[in-house]
Amino acid sequence: MPHDRLPIRRFRPYALAGVAAVALACGDPAGPQPALHVATDRAHYARGAVVRVTVENVGGKAVALSGCPQPPSAYLERHAGRQWDATLQFGILCSAIYRTETVALAPGERLAFSFDMPDAGAFRVRVLGGVDLRYPDAVGVSRPFTVD
Repeated sequence: MPHDRLPIRRFRPYALAGVAAVALACGDPAGPQPALHVATDRAHYARGAVVRVTVENVGGKAVALSGCPQPPSAYLERHAGRQWDATLQFGILCSAIYRTETVALAPGERLAFSFDMPDAGAFRVRVLGGVDLRYPDAVGVSRPFTVD
């Protein structure tokens, strides 16, 4: 047996074990995570126009979307200087005559909703995923859009 091949054979199992350990350490031990992609149908609207929003689960596992009276729970946020301030909320608060509804959005599935644009400015939509909105499992934010 040639001398130059001996070390490779001897250390091959250790090298493979090392590669496997690194791969496992870099992976997420909890498995695939939910992720939401939020998109509006346009980048510019007139005041009073209907804004159509699509929420897609682009993650590796289902995510619950809850809202009252229907999902999802979302905020319309206005750009104010260096920050985004919540202007409207959808599905966050529930009066006594309604109950919260929850749907499971599987990977690749979409949910759509719409609302009338009440004011002018720069806005974005933030959607919360999960049953407990204080600790959302996933949050998706649309690109900013403008309203005249």
